[in-house]
Amino acid sequence: MLFIQNLSKYCKHKYDLTISQIFWLDFAIWPNYAVLVPPILRASEPRVISREAMLNIEPLMSSELLGAVYWPLGTGAAATCHPRKAVLALAEQAREAGVKVIERAEVQNLDTRENSSSTENHSPWQVSYRILEDRMDSGDSSEDVYLSADIVVLAAGSWCPHLGELAGVQIPVRPVLGMMWSTRKLIPNQVQTLIGSMESSFDWDTTPSQDAETPPRCTHRGQWQSGGRFSGRLTRHLYGKQTEEGRFIFGGDRIPHPDHKPGLVHRLPRLPGHESEQGLNMIRANKEHAGEVLPLLRDHDIERTWAGIMPFTPDGAPIIGRLDDSESPLYCATGLGGSGFCRGPASGIILAMLINDGRLHAHIGDKEGLLSLLRHTDPNRFSVG
Repeated sequence: MLFIQNLSKYCKHKYDLTISQIFWLDFAIWPNYAVLVPPILRASEPRVISREAMLNIEPLMSSELLGAVYWPLGTGAAATCHPRKAVLALAEQAREAGVKVIERAEVQNLDTRENSSSTENHSPWQVSYRILEDRMDSGDSSEDVYLSADIVVLAAGSWCPHLGELAGVQIPVRPVLGMMWSTRKLIPNQVQTLIGSMESSFDWDTTPSQDAETPPRCTHRGQWQSGGRFSGRLTRHLYGKQTEEGRFIFGGDRIPHPDHKPGLVHRLPRLPGHESEQGLNMIRANKEHAGEVLPLLRDHDIERTWAGIMPFTPDGAPIIGRLDDSESPLYCATGLGGSGFCRGPASGIILAMLINDGRLHAHIGDKEGLLSLLRHTDPNRFSVG
């Protein structure tokens, strides 16, 4: 709830903050239903409700569903925000706190003082960046800007491996492509809850998806290193909602994606191809899944599709903390998977606590409140030797 509280003064009107209930629909076997609640949400006191109770809350749900796992308001309220507006709100709040936000800047290098030719200060880091006009602007090295820093934090999602290389460390994050779609504006307020399916959770629990090329909780296996692109579908994953303006937004496919550079100038994501038959079939499969939950969606066409890159780790847990492989203070916050919008602000708050007192993961005890959550996110757990 820290994210909700911190954004509330900006988001209530200006940034479309909405408090919602959560439904997680069952497509799995009834006896496994209750135990499939994601562990991170158990503290919210979810409960299993019958088909009749579900339809009393959301009359447009399919009557063929067995029931739902339900997080009612007051035990685990969820906030939904317009992503772009929420980021602007966070930036506005950061500026008020004295943070300088530099836009359209592509990092060119991360040098420690030992490797840098600069002798102007004693800060351990020298960062160079370049302001670019647009995505096709490669810029000019003569226009690079340099700044010094005592501490560097890498929080660039799936592009952290590239920035890690600039700093001389390895960050094992794998890009995963998430695909989404939306309808046109329909009658608003037909559905009040956030909706998901238990089918994928059941499949990932019984038949894990990960292998050498595929992080946990993906809907397809990666095959880029073996001469292909990705496998056929392993499971169906679904989540979505109706926006305040009436559009239904759903998605769920998670497809391993090749690494590529960060910044404005880089190869565009190698999408399955929304205009190709393969890409359209993926979207259609997800829409069919959504129609099994909300039959009204079967009668409405898709207006728009899009995709984005998400950072997944080999073991599925985030990477948050100080990187021991760097002699100069280097921290990282990435690997939040498909929940970065939810976990990101809290990760930043806890990481700031770690930076403030200089604590390492090895010093975190079992009974240290929020900090104890970081014991499983040690960025050095992948180090060899």
